[in-house]
Amino acid sequence: MSNFDDPFRSPVGADAQAPEYDAQGASQGLITAVCVLTYLLAAFNLLGGGLIIAGGTVGLLVGFPTTRPGGGGPPPQMLALVKYMMIAMIVVGVIFALSSILAAIAGYGLQVRRRWGYQLGLVMAACSGVETVLVLLVFWILAPVYLFYTIFTLIVLLSPQNRMAFR
Repeated sequence: MSNFDDPFRSPVGADAQAPEYDAQGASQGLITAVCVLTYLLAAFNLLGGGLIIAGGTVGLLVGFPTTRPGGGGPPPQMLALVKYMMIAMIVVGVIFALSSILAAIAGYGLQVRRRWGYQLGLVMAACSGVETVLVLLVFWILAPVYLFYTIFTLIVLLSPQNRMAFR
């Protein structure tokens, strides 16, 4: 009687070994996913930083209307506050743009499995956590994207089996 005659028995014999799970292959896939997400983070930061810098610059150049129809205008304190807010906006945009450069370098380092790429990837995950707060204040709809990147990157890179992939 063959093993296929009984539908409740496995066609593989009882003494057969199950194929070994290739943990290194699964780790490589997760590390590659972190690389792709890091490159996407760099693109998001570059686009967002550029838009924020452009908005702050336009705000500084155009300014705030100083007169209203019918006379009067905002108090000078309001004008100074708007000016400082535009400068702060430009500074935040520069931070995002600079972090995009670091994210691209980290993505390359993770892609070629270098130790410095691993360390920079951890730094970028921490920076992304800080950026989550900044994004939450302005573009709240993107905050879960940054939060997901932070958590996923930390989980993948801090796992002991993945740490060994970097030399």
